[in-house]
Amino acid sequence: HEKRLDKILLGFEEGPWWVRDPSGACDHVLLPLLRAFAARSLMSSAASTVALLRGETGAYVNVRIGKPWDFAPGTLLVREAGGIACAPDGTELRWDTMRTMDVVFAASRPILEVILAITRPWYEHLRTDWENKDFPPENCPECSDLEENEGAKTVSKPQAFPCPYC
Repeated sequence: HEKRLDKILLGFEEGPWWVRDPSGACDHVLLPLLRAFAARSLMSSAASTVALLRGETGAYVNVRIGKPWDFAPGTLLVREAGGIACAPDGTELRWDTMRTMDVVFAASRPILEVILAITRPWYEHLRTDWENKDFPPENCPECSDLEENEGAKTVSKPQAFPCPYC
């Protein structure tokens, strides 16, 4: 028995900076996802992953507020349960970073494909934009405040929100 997409609950977590994000994440990702799915945010990757595993939600999307250790256990559990875990552009998750990362967990391929149709174009644009820039990007509020400190980059002042590029 197939559910209509607008009847599938999407677990979703996003950083508070999204509305002000210069990359357009709110307009290009968040709002289209909210048009396609009913959504809720538990503000916990563990609780949202459990909701997916219990069948309460059909997918879970986390954008720019989690670290690898937030998603490693969930990735294993979702894959072992027959679900799919990937980056929002459809590529394999990368575990070689300590920066924030983005994940999509889905119960089925059809649900994942709807999510990727929304998230993939924005992430591919963002990645292309990133690859064409030197670090730090000029329009990045957090990275532009980095300064050299004995060869290491450090933040010179506290930031109001996480870097949307890092």
